[in-house]
Amino acid sequence: MKRAARISSLALASALSLASLAAWAQTSAAVQDKAQLKADQTALTQDKAAAAKDEAALKMDKSDGRMAGQSRDSMRVFTDKQDIKGLKKDLASEHKPSLQRKADRSNLRHEKAKLAHDQAAMKSDSKRGLMAATSPAGEKVFRDKQAIKGEKKDIAADKAELARDAK
Repeated sequence: MKRAARISSLALASALSLASLAAWAQTSAAVQDKAQLKADQTALTQDKAAAAKDEAALKMDKSDGRMAGQSRDSMRVFTDKQDIKGLKKDLASEHKPSLQRKADRSNLRHEKAKLAHDQAAMKSDSKRGLMAATSPAGEKVFRDKQAIKGEKKDIAADKAELARDAK
């Protein structure tokens, strides 16, 4: 009888210790979930601050006409227009029958074709939403918005996890 009592008391002690261990593990998971939620909320505020800073920089770059406010496609179009303007100026200052005038007229036709191609590419890229149609500053703003969206998704998942742990 003593042996049976000893075995049952050992079984009872081990069952109680496993129950307390499970309760500790559950509390630990809840604490971890709360810490993760707090970290995600902190990251969200940092991402929002970075987005606000980048949006302000983009707005300033666009208003000042800086290169960071221009997309790669629009810069190609801009340089093509500048080249055409320069060639027209050269043609106006040259004598009528000259080899240089002939070469400049050929270059002008080439630059006009290049301008048409670059404008079509810019329109196509803009329509399809390609990053070549956005400026480097615009790309930063886009990445910031994606990060904010991801953080909001993580926070929602953390809140759901906390709700599951509470049950």
